[in-house]
Amino acid sequence: MVNFFLFVFLSCVKQPKDIHLQYRRVFFEVENCVAVLKENMTAANCPLLNVTNATEVDMMIRCKKPDVERGEFWDNYIFRISPADVQYPADEDRSLIDTHTVCVDEIMRIEAYPPNTYGEK
Repeated sequence: MVNFFLFVFLSCVKQPKDIHLQYRRVFFEVENCVAVLKENMTAANCPLLNVTNATEVDMMIRCKKPDVERGEFWDNYIFRISPADVQYPADEDRSLIDTHTVCVDEIMRIEAYPPNTYGEK
C-alpha cells in the first residue's frame, strides 16, 4: 500500500530532463527531484520503502532492507520530502533544512539525513 501511494505521488510530477545528482551536501536544482530520488534508490537496489508522515506537509522515506545490505547513501539515508515553498518560523530550522537539502525543484524539496537521525537503525 505504501509503495502504491508513493508511485501514485511520483506519477503526478514531470520527468526530469537532466539527472546529474551526486550524493553530497550540495544544493541541486533539477526539474523533478522526486523522480531523481526514485531513480537513485532503484539503482541502489531498494525494492521496498519505509514511509512515515512526519507532519501534514512532509514525509520521511528510507529504503527497507537489512542494515548489512545497505550502501552509503541512497539505500541508507533517510529522505524528507516536503513542498519547496514551505515557510519555517525559526531561522535555526531553516538553517538545518538548508544544510540537509540535496535537491529542490519548483514543487518539492528533498533533504537527506544520516541513519539514526530519527531513531532508526
